[in-house]
Amino acid sequence: MFVAALALTSQTLAQRLDWVVAFEAAVLLMAIWWVWAANASARVRRGRQGAMRSCRIAVSS
Repeated sequence: MFVAALALTSQTLAQRLDWVVAFEAAVLLMAIWWVWAANASARVRRGRQGAMRSCRIAVSS
Protein backbone atom coordinates (compact mmCIF):
# COMPACT_ATOMS: atom_id res chain seq x y z
CA MET A 1 0.00 0.00 0.00
CA PHE A 2 2.72 2.46 0.96
CA VAL A 3 4.84 1.67 -2.08
CA ALA A 4 1.87 2.30 -4.38
CA ALA A 5 1.13 5.61 -2.66
CA LEU A 6 4.75 6.71 -3.06
CA ALA A 7 4.81 5.61 -6.70
CA LEU A 8 1.62 7.49 -7.57
CA THR A 9 2.77 10.63 -5.76
CA SER A 10 6.16 10.63 -7.50
CA GLN A 11 4.54 9.91 -10.88
CA THR A 12 2.26 12.94 -10.50
CA LEU A 13 5.21 15.09 -9.47
CA ALA A 14 7.23 13.91 -12.49
CA GLN A 15 4.40 14.66 -14.91
CA ARG A 16 3.66 18.19 -13.70
CA LEU A 17 6.68 19.80 -12.10
CA ASP A 18 5.72 23.17 -10.65
CA TRP A 19 5.54 24.74 -7.18
CA VAL A 20 1.89 23.95 -6.54
CA VAL A 21 2.28 20.27 -7.40
CA ALA A 22 5.51 20.11 -5.39
CA PHE A 23 3.70 21.52 -2.36
CA GLU A 24 0.81 19.06 -2.81
CA ALA A 25 3.28 16.18 -3.13
CA ALA A 26 5.07 17.28 0.05
CA VAL A 27 1.77 17.33 1.95
CA LEU A 28 0.85 13.90 0.61
CA LEU A 29 4.28 12.50 1.50
CA MET A 30 3.91 13.81 5.06
CA ALA A 31 0.49 12.14 5.30
CA ILE A 32 1.86 8.86 3.92
CA TRP A 33 4.73 8.99 6.41
CA TRP A 34 2.35 9.69 9.30
CA VAL A 35 0.12 6.72 8.43
CA TRP A 36 3.15 4.47 7.95
CA ALA A 37 4.65 5.52 11.31
CA ALA A 38 1.34 4.99 13.13
CA ASN A 39 0.93 1.57 11.50
CA ALA A 40 4.48 0.51 12.35
CA SER A 41 4.09 1.70 15.92
CA ALA A 42 0.81 -0.18 16.34
CA ARG A 43 2.38 -3.36 14.97
CA VAL A 44 5.22 -3.13 17.46
CA ARG A 45 2.92 -2.49 20.40
CA ARG A 46 0.16 -4.99 19.63
CA GLY A 47 1.63 -7.52 17.28
CA ARG A 48 0.72 -7.88 13.62
CA GLN A 49 -2.90 -9.06 13.98
CA GLY A 50 -3.84 -6.47 16.59
CA ALA A 51 -2.47 -3.63 14.47
CA MET A 52 -4.43 -4.69 11.40
CA ARG A 53 -7.62 -5.02 13.45
CA SER A 54 -7.18 -1.55 14.95
CA CYS A 55 -6.52 -0.06 11.49
CA ARG A 56 -9.77 -1.55 10.15
CA ILE A 57 -11.66 -0.19 13.14
CA ALA A 58 -10.14 3.27 12.67
CA VAL A 59 -11.00 3.33 8.95
CA SER A 60 -14.55 2.14 9.43
CA SER A 61 -15.29 4.73 12.14
